Amino acid sequence: MRRFIRFTAAIAAALATIGSAFAAADLQQQHADALARIKTAAQQRTLAQTMAKSTCYLMAGVSPQMQAEQAFMASMMFDDNASALLSGGAEGITLPESDASTLAALARISEVWAVFAPASRQVMSGDFHAVPVQQLISLDPVVTGHLEDVLLLLDGVYRQRLVTRQEMVNTVIHAAGQSMLARKAMKELCYITIDLMRARMQQDLRTTIDQFDRVLAAMETGDFDLGIADPPNLAAIKQVMEIKTLWAELRPVLERGLLPEPPDREILAQAAELGDSIVALTDGMLALYLE
Repeated sequence: MRRFIRFTAAIAAALATIGSAFAAADLQQQHADALARIKTAAQQRTLAQTMAKSTCYLMAGVSPQMQAEQAFMASMMFDDNASALLSGGAEGITLPESDASTLAALARISEVWAVFAPASRQVMSGDFHAVPVQQLISLDPVVTGHLEDVLLLLDGVYRQRLVTRQEMVNTVIHAAGQSMLARKAMKELCYITIDLMRARMQQDLRTTIDQFDRVLAAMETGDFDLGIADPPNLAAIKQVMEIKTLWAELRPVLERGLLPEPPDREILAQAAELGDSIVALTDGMLALYLE
């Protein structure tokens, strides 16, 4: 009888251990899924701004082949990410989205994207007709607003599913946002250069520069108000310093767009080279925060 009791207890303990292991694995899967959703949604902002920037550079005739390739790749990645956010099965996202508010927000993006994406592809092909260009300009802030809405919703729904380092969510969002702001600033400088919506773009460019400045300073030392954590290691500190050095070169180039006389194409090319370098460094820094 005692042997039976001990045997039963051993079985119960083993089952409890197995159950705990499955529970822990499930939590880790939820953690990975939540982080992947937030990261993917944050990346969508950069991809949309890459398309907006590159199509303008195409119209300006600056590095047309490279810009067409960037716009095409961004468009493909955006579609892949949108599918993953909705249905799962890719980009580290395991399950379909189930939150009703998030589904509604994703549907709003899809509706606008159904016009924005074909317009951008039309410009990519070299058709600079007024209709697709106007669609790009008018829908750009709408797409940006909807993408920010989705990111906020995902933050609210999925942050609590992170097993550890929930405080890193804001840091990840802002770090990814620096890539978006760099692309956005290049786009605004481009539209100023080709004299389309110049007053609006100059106002937007001032705001974008200020936003990048503020977040960059916060990334260097941490910022409680923005919810940005200190750099997690020496490699991340070095990455921030390299971004700071490049930004010190890019900022005055961008500010040429705030002067009464529009900048020339050489300034646009210089901004593209520096901006692409900043985006690469920012993406690398984001990877360090996610380690």
